[in-house]
Amino acid sequence: MLNKKSRKTKIIWSAELSEINDQLISQAIEENVNVIRVSFDDFDFEKIAGFLSQLTKTSLASKTQRPSVMFDMTPLGRVQITEVPKELENLKHNQVVTVSTHSKEGHIKVDVDDFAKVFTENGAVYFGYGALRLRVDGVQNSSKGASSAQLKVELGGNVFEGMRVQVPSTRGSMGHKFMGFQIDDFKKMAELGVEYLVLPGDCAIEDILDLKAFYENQGLIPPWIIIKVDSVHVYETLESYLDDVDGVLISRREIALSMDAVSLPIVTKKIIKMCNDHAKFVVTASDILGSMRLKPAPTRAEVSDIANAVIDGVDAVLLSDDIPHGVRM
Repeated sequence: MLNKKSRKTKIIWSAELSEINDQLISQAIEENVNVIRVSFDDFDFEKIAGFLSQLTKTSLASKTQRPSVMFDMTPLGRVQITEVPKELENLKHNQVVTVSTHSKEGHIKVDVDDFAKVFTENGAVYFGYGALRLRVDGVQNSSKGASSAQLKVELGGNVFEGMRVQVPSTRGSMGHKFMGFQIDDFKKMAELGVEYLVLPGDCAIEDILDLKAFYENQGLIPPWIIIKVDSVHVYETLESYLDDVDGVLISRREIALSMDAVSLPIVTKKIIKMCNDHAKFVVTASDILGSMRLKPAPTRAEVSDIANAVIDGVDAVLLSDDIPHGVRM
């Protein structure tokens, strides 16, 4: 069995900051995880410092090298489902449902900052990164702040509270620089010893250069800057980023929302080759060992998926978000 130091393709765990506890930290260290990728809705410096402190203490106590830490600065989702009527927990093809920002009988309630900028006529809407696909059939925006939209189901399935909602067509319409984070937040993360920062694909090159200049002016050792390929547009412009970033994270489930699924394997291979040609760190993500949330062994397709990624030349594979919490892991 390969040990952690001789392993060529690294293993990355993924979890939300709010879900990480002492047990998960101990488990990651015991299982020789190379990197822990952390995502979060709100930047909470005290929680981040506490997590890093506990990770270091547990590693020292077990006389094991501390896993590296990768902070994903991408927002978890602009829209989240907060209430689901029982009769709408399973949606069928061609069913029409209403999503709204307020509680109302027969409506799916969502939490979103700017409803009008997210839901637009005829836009494709995905629940759970493509588990369900719907299409906007009508939008009502109220001056009183309550808004709603009628969605027609194209691909049905189960709906539950806490589910993320993606609307690719309006993804770039919110306008942000560093997703609302302050430049001082990046300084704190470097001071705490965070090794990797993942930036979303719609982050401007100028912003990346500003961040790198900031680290240099502060005399800090900068984390590796990784750009997330999360849409067709980022894929098509990726080469323009490669001189200014240290690596690339391929988010296949997000790319698949804006491209034909049959094209995704070829696009993934092209990205990996591009990164290898430019000597850039490359990570493949999305649905890696997803079945092991509940099952004791991966499927043959999952094993082939990882094998292909390794053969293609990835530096690391990022396990599905909730795999560390699965009953079999």
